[in-house]
Amino acid sequence: MVTEEPKTGWDLQIYINYLTPVSFNSATIVLKNIHSFRRSLNNNIFYKTQPREASRIGGVMKMYINHLTITFFDPTFIWRGGKPTFLNTSSLNLVKTRVLCQLVFHKFSNKMMMQELYTKVSLDLFFFQLKPLKLEHDFFLTKILNHVILMLFLLGLAKCADTYIGIPGRIKGISGGETKRLAFACEVLSNPQLMFCDEPTSGLDSFMAMNVVSVLKTMASRGKSIITTIHQPSSEVFAMFNQVLLMSEGSVAFMGKSEDALKLFESLNTPCPTNFNPADFFIMKLAIRAENEEECKNFCKMVCDKFAETEEYKAIIGNIKAPVINNVAEMTGAVKYKASWTTQFCAVYKRSLLDIIRNPLTLKIRIIDALVMSIITGLIYLGQDINQDGIMNINGAIFLIIINMSFGNIISVVETFCGQTVVFLREHFNGAYRTDVYYISKNLAQLPVSTIIPIIYTVIVYFMVGFNPETKVVIITIILVVLLVNTAVSYGYMISCLVASPSTASVITAPLIVPMLIFGGFFLKSTTVPLYFSWLKYLSWFSHSNEALMINQWSSVEEIQCSSNTTCIGNGKEVLQYLGYEEDNFWYAIGNLVILLVGYRLLGFLALLHRTYNRR
Repeated sequence: MVTEEPKTGWDLQIYINYLTPVSFNSATIVLKNIHSFRRSLNNNIFYKTQPREASRIGGVMKMYINHLTITFFDPTFIWRGGKPTFLNTSSLNLVKTRVLCQLVFHKFSNKMMMQELYTKVSLDLFFFQLKPLKLEHDFFLTKILNHVILMLFLLGLAKCADTYIGIPGRIKGISGGETKRLAFACEVLSNPQLMFCDEPTSGLDSFMAMNVVSVLKTMASRGKSIITTIHQPSSEVFAMFNQVLLMSEGSVAFMGKSEDALKLFESLNTPCPTNFNPADFFIMKLAIRAENEEECKNFCKMVCDKFAETEEYKAIIGNIKAPVINNVAEMTGAVKYKASWTTQFCAVYKRSLLDIIRNPLTLKIRIIDALVMSIITGLIYLGQDINQDGIMNINGAIFLIIINMSFGNIISVVETFCGQTVVFLREHFNGAYRTDVYYISKNLAQLPVSTIIPIIYTVIVYFMVGFNPETKVVIITIILVVLLVNTAVSYGYMISCLVASPSTASVITAPLIVPMLIFGGFFLKSTTVPLYFSWLKYLSWFSHSNEALMINQWSSVEEIQCSSNTTCIGNGKEVLQYLGYEEDNFWYAIGNLVILLVGYRLLGFLALLHRTYNRR
């Protein structure tokens, strides 16, 4: 029942009884005053389990946990969020709280979501790249390799180890069940002390579901803590758990051994039918059906009230001890990431590079596009002479180079970050790598492409059009085009980090480029830009690159052919004067390009960092 408008903040307290730098032993976690989706809740929620026991929560959500005491308790609180929200909250992915709590949880926990997110690498390569990010600094390569091979065989993934993961409907890859097992395996790799799983068995047959739960059971028997939601467990899977926690409408309906849960329902004259899956029976009885909503709610309340009268309930409440905080200094010193910055960078950079290499079609299309567009541009302006007509044509060819290189490269990278936000946030919050590592790796992985493409385009166009043939001018032109392309890519990265989805990025990209294009110095003379728009000129790489390329092209031209009986532009300096450019501003224009390159990338990083902190 909604009782009041929720508080905007989250009040979460973590009390650690004992904590070492490499293990997570005997902890009590208390969640208090949690509000979600504008709902305030009004019944007790509690959970407690003994070490080396696997438990199941049924009803609204299911939970498996071991070796950790977790208590959800507040006299004015009842949970009404869904299962994914519950796991996000429990794992602090939706909680804005103290850095202390974040450090502890990211040090010792992993979270496995139901989405399958990896696409363009094979399974074995993906595991081998991910493993160094999930282990402590001193793990050897042989241990990593052995652990990867073991995980492939344990989850039945060995037969498809060299198969692309793929994207359904776009890139052919492994099956849905194999993708689900992969998502589970990538989090188990680090052997976490505390693990949050969102339906790890969904989409699997009963045999493979039992294999996955067997892995969880093995981890639990070794002192690990696992919290998970599982969709429609079979009777065999259900029997693997020591305890069951049933919840209905956010209230605790039962907690204890599964056979005791059956006895509770028998005492209410609703025995479980013979050969009936107890898990299905509990869900069926505690579900709220629309056609009998009031009757179902009354029955659920009766079950909750009945359990509240039992000795088991009183024993659980009595065992919830007052929290004690020890080793606070040690907690605050916990390391968030298991791998060093260098290890993170090497692994993420390699994966980003392979993401480009393993998608050869896109790379081929970009190279073919550069070849075709350069030939078309060259044919349009083929063989220009340094005369009065050639001045306008050469200037037009220069600006067309800037336009082609800017638009093509921005569009190719505008989905780089917004298209992989979910993957990044998932791995980042699991402690795999830092935000700066991810951003720098993506930038450097794209750098070879952003260098080779403009070189191919510029060399072909340059000699077809007939620009200034001096060797120095040719080399500087190529360098300037590479610089302007990477500045344009920086602008694309900034857009990609600012928006939330690829569709939004594709819609707003062109409108955001057009103002930069208008004040680029070709459609509007730079000296005649209105004062109220003059600031846009300084943000436009079109303007600075056009100025630098014009100065490079014309500053060394001493004579321009002129027909008789007309007023002519006699040399390159007069061309620059007509355009409103000064030869002394060459390095100033280059400096502005460099500033924009760094500035746009820095703004993109800050936007990505802001999104990361906003999701905490």
